[in-house]
Order: sequence, then C-alpha cells, then structure tokens
Amino acid sequence: ISTALHLLFFDPSLAKEILVVDKASFPRAKLCGGGLTEDAERILCWLGLDVNQIPNQPVKSIDFIVGEHRFAYQSNNAHTIRVVSRIDLDAWLVGAAIERGLTIEQGVEVSHIIEENGGVRLTTSAGVITSKIVVLAEGSNGKLSRQVFTKRQANKARLVEAFEEQKTHNQNAPLIFDYTPIQTGVSGYFWDFPTTGNKRSVGYFDANMGKSQRLNIGNLLSKRTNTTEINGHPILQFTPRHNNQIGHVIAVGDCSGADPLLGEGISFALGSGYYAARHIIRSIKEQDGDPRGYQWELIKSEMGRALYIRWCIAMIIFNANTDFWQSLIWKTLNPTVIWIARNWLLGWAGRIKNPSRE
Repeated sequence: ISTALHLLFFDPSLAKEILVVDKASFPRAKLCGGGLTEDAERILCWLGLDVNQIPNQPVKSIDFIVGEHRFAYQSNNAHTIRVVSRIDLDAWLVGAAIERGLTIEQGVEVSHIIEENGGVRLTTSAGVITSKIVVLAEGSNGKLSRQVFTKRQANKARLVEAFEEQKTHNQNAPLIFDYTPIQTGVSGYFWDFPTTGNKRSVGYFDANMGKSQRLNIGNLLSKRTNTTEINGHPILQFTPRHNNQIGHVIAVGDCSGADPLLGEGISFALGSGYYAARHIIRSIKEQDGDPRGYQWELIKSEMGRALYIRWCIAMIIFNANTDFWQSLIWKTLNPTVIWIARNWLLGWAGRIKNPSRE
C-alpha cells in the first residue's frame, strides 16, 4: 500500500496502471506492537495522511532498562512515539488508497510468480495476472519470497505478544524496552507498551543472533503476564547481504527485512514503499521497466544507512551478554547511546529533502 500510494504521490496518472492484490480482507489483525516513530509520521504526513484520523496513544518517553540500569529517551517533539492498532492502521491505509483511485483486490491469493517475456506472470485464485513490475509485500514468512529469492540467507527473529488488562489508563505511561533478558540468553528484550484502550501490549523479541540460546520466549512471557492468550510469529531481519530485487520483482516492507535491533517494522515498511516507488518511476522512464539496481539504491539511502547501523549495534549488544559489557553500554556509555539514537537511529526520513523531486 505504501508503494502504491507513493507511486500516486510521484505520478497521479498511474492510478489505472496499478493493481494491489491481497489475500487478506481488511480490516484484519496483524501481530505488532504498533509503535509509530517520527519517521513513520513524517512519511504519512508527506502523503497527506493524518494519523489522528485513527485512535492513537501519544507517548512522551521511551524507557530502556537493563537490570538496575534505566534511562529515558525523549524526542524534542510533543511526543516521542505513538502507539496504534495495526488493525486500524492497515485498514485506514487501504481505505485511503481506494479513495485515491487505486484498485485493490482483497481475498485474492497468489500461488506462483514467474518471470517471463520481460515481465512477471502471477497465478492467483482469481486467474492469471501479468505485469511489468511486481512489488512483493507478503511479510516475513511468505511462500512467494522462497520462489523468487532462492539464494536468500536471511535470519529470522522471533516475537511473542499478549495484551494485559489494566484497571486505569495512564496517559503518561512510557514505552518500555527491557534488555535484561540478554543476560539470560535472549538476544532481544521484553517490551511493555501502552495502547489506545485499557490494555498494555507486552511481549518478547528475540533477534536470534549473537549468543542467543533459543529459549522458549512463549514460556518466558507466560510467567510475566496474567493472560493465557499469547501469539507469536517470525520477523525477517534486515542484513546488508539481503537481496531485495530479482529481475522484475522488488521486495518491500517486512518482506525486505525489519530492524534487527528494536524489531521496528512500520516506518521501514512505509519508507521502503517510498524508495521502491521512486525506483519504479525511474526504471519506467529510463530503463523500460527494468528495476535493476534497486538493492544498491536502498542500501545507500538514508533509510538503508539507519538499518545498517541498527544491524551493527544489534551484533554488538546481543553478543555482549555479560554484566560487565551491559553495564558499560547502558550506564557508562549512556550519553553516547542517546546521541546515537537521536542522530543515527531515528529521524532518517527527515533527512530526505524534497521527497517529491528526489
């Protein structure tokens, strides 16, 4: 949807040339903490979309915890992050795309994808579709990705989530990332997010890298929550070696790899739609529909650099699982961590100047 909206952003006349096919029917549930960073909001803003059209919970502070060490990160804005429901967010984006003239076939599943005759042929539950370029956005565990990217060697993180009832709604509740589980063999964190209702989203994220012991994070979560309804799924991680373009097929969103440090996916899904659309426009004009070169453009982009830095930091933090190194990182280097977060990890969308003309 992000790619389609960005294609219209660049060239509104393309509305009749774009078809979106989704095996789901919206609104539909998706497992996700629902954190909207300033980068996600900035992208929605330049698309002319106001997130206040759906329920959201502004959060002023993000608290990072490792054992007895704790520090808060706050942006210079009125809020640091917003929390939304993915049911609401995704259905809202689909609705916006339809209002702008895009054709979206819901409940249509693609079973095979084959390159032929300078384009792509899709076998779907509604018949055969041919296209010059296909944008693949089937998430982290799709079967089409395995058909197209046969040589991918990508790591998958694990995520489990539950929703806890809370008696009162605290508007000033922080977003919590607790990295203490690193010391017990989880290469990730426990999270505790406020939501738009009287619940909190809690869960575990295990990047499955470094010295991860592949512990049962579902059992770990069941010991920290008062609910038995726990859901989980894998998350395809970004790596510099991850190829996101083969022939006339481009991967975006979680299908192209999410952030391996925090597990953030929304802003990078929106951002990958921007870069994919920009590249498609160029390839149509300059290369007669051949999208070669997309991977290199993505890696050297502002978003690609942010993902690369997060990957590097994840490799360091998740391998440093002793008390000494965790104390050094989170306590002694506290000001450095905050500076890196503010200047390298967040705000990458703000460094894209004049997005309509790049």
